[in-house]
Amino acid sequence: MLPWFNIGLFALALLMIAITFTLVYSWFQRQSRRPPLPVKKIYEEYAGELSPFPSPRRFDAELPPLRHRVDEDAISLLPRSPHSLYTYWEVSGEQEEAAASAYHPEEWWKAPRQIRLYDITENAELEQAPFLEIDVPDNADHWFIQGVMPAHRYRLAVGRLLPDRFVILLLSDVIETPAAAPSSVIDPNWPPIPELQGQAVPMVMPTSPAGAWTIISHKPLLTGGAAHD
Repeated sequence: MLPWFNIGLFALALLMIAITFTLVYSWFQRQSRRPPLPVKKIYEEYAGELSPFPSPRRFDAELPPLRHRVDEDAISLLPRSPHSLYTYWEVSGEQEEAAASAYHPEEWWKAPRQIRLYDITENAELEQAPFLEIDVPDNADHWFIQGVMPAHRYRLAVGRLLPDRFVILLLSDVIETPAAAPSSVIDPNWPPIPELQGQAVPMVMPTSPAGAWTIISHKPLLTGGAAHD
């Protein structure tokens, strides 16, 4: 019986192999007939700071943007320091056209735009006052002026320089630059002390309370040096 038993086992093994092959082949056939899965699109995501409170809405969110020009005549001259000024201006189209109408168009529009700073400290009449002239681009609307004198009175004009004259379009108010030294006018209630005039006043140290300053002065400095008593 032993040979017949071995033949039965061999036949059973072949049957199992055939069944396994049939199942695997059927699975591959079904997979090949299935429609392809759709490809998922990947969308970009941006991380932002999470806050339990919504961002406050700007008070001017619904207002239109400010215009760079308003087409109105305006000029201002401002002192920045004893030796410098700042000015800004706008010449309206109406003002420019009115001035240009008295001259030939080509002569007017080819004439350079110019600003003139009049020093009226000694003489308020522009025709007799000394002045500084500066050529500026037609689209310029502001300028910094350096090298002026302290405690002087100035006035600025914006216009065009024609071959025979300077035509003023805008004229600023009178301003005065600050002094570059202490005033010579002394309040009678605060007369100078003759004994202290011309003497250097030493700096009084420390400026903090004595106890706190003593504690701080004995600590080493952050730069690596040592504090002196």
